This record gives sequence, C-alpha cells and structure tokens, in this order.
Amino acid sequence: MKKLLVLSTALFLSTTAVAGLTDVYNAVNSNPGTSATKVDQKAAEIKNKLDAKLGGIQDKIAAQKDESNTKQEALKAQLEEKLAELKKNGEGDSSKAADIKAEIESIQKLIDAAKK
Repeated sequence: MKKLLVLSTALFLSTTAVAGLTDVYNAVNSNPGTSATKVDQKAAEIKNKLDAKLGGIQDKIAAQKDESNTKQEALKAQLEEKLAELKKNGEGDSSKAADIKAEIESIQKLIDAAKK
C-alpha cells in the first residue's frame, strides 16, 4: 500500500510538473514573434540612430570638401595673378615664375582629385 501511495504521489507531482512545463512551452511557442519583434525593433532603433549620425558626418565631410576646394581655387587664382604680373613685368621665364607655375599645377591636381 505504501508503494502505491508513493507511486501515485510521484505520478501526481510529475504530471503537474510536466503540465507546467507544457504550459510554458506552449506560451513561448505560440508567441515566437513577440520576442523576435522586440529584438527587431531594438535593432531598427539602433540602425536608425547610426544612420542619422552617419548622415550628419557625411554632410560635414561634404561641407569641408567644398570649403577646401573653394580655398584651393582662391589660392590658385592668387597665384595666377602673381604669374600674370610677373609676365607683364617681363619676368615670365624667371625661377620665381617657374615656382608659381609648379604650385598652380599641384593645386590644380588637388582640385581635380577632390572633384573625382
């Protein structure tokens, strides 16, 4: 009789435990999208924040490139004026004129590279 009582108690406890686990499994299995949706939403939030920051950085870089190109073109124009003045004074073949021509060429290469 004791064995029957122990066996029935063990069966009752195991049935209750299995039923509890089955309920947990069914709850998780019936809502797999809930946890996945939360992860996807968080990932989307992080992606949107990173995209916004990246867009801001790209805008700043573009503005700096434009500013740099403007300064280089202004410098090139100044050097061309000096070269024209040297030529006007008959010093177009001097070493100073050659240096200015070299600087103009290097600045032009920088401007062309920046435009690409």
